[in-house]
Amino acid sequence: DGASEWPTITERHQAITAVYTSCKNMPVTLERYTQILMDWDVVPIKEHGEIIGGLLIQNNEIHIGITRVPAGPIWAPFRVLQNIIRIYGCAVTKVSAGNAFGLEFCERMGFKIMHQTEEIIYLRCERARHETHQITNPKPLF
Repeated sequence: DGASEWPTITERHQAITAVYTSCKNMPVTLERYTQILMDWDVVPIKEHGEIIGGLLIQNNEIHIGITRVPAGPIWAPFRVLQNIIRIYGCAVTKVSAGNAFGLEFCERMGFKIMHQTEEIIYLRCERARHETHQITNPKPLF
């Protein structure tokens, strides 16, 4: 399910590009988006060695973007979410109000809506779902 502990600079850039590509109507250029994320941890999401997305992490805030739906389960988002909750007590994220796929994904992971505006839905997770699934060879991601 391929999240490496220490992505190379190339993998980091590919993951950021994948997240950027997955977002609709991004109000900044890819170059500016990359600059904005300089202080964020980036975990590439891989399927069969190909980077298909990324996790963006800063403290207890997490975001995910994928360029395509993977053929099978990917464990990186779940493992990172578990670690954030273990360290901070909760994780937070936000999705665009029109992003039904993103909202459903967050809710499946255990996020609950805290509040929303016309443009943004703010979510919080205190317990990751799917905790009973066996994860083979779990690796700490940070």
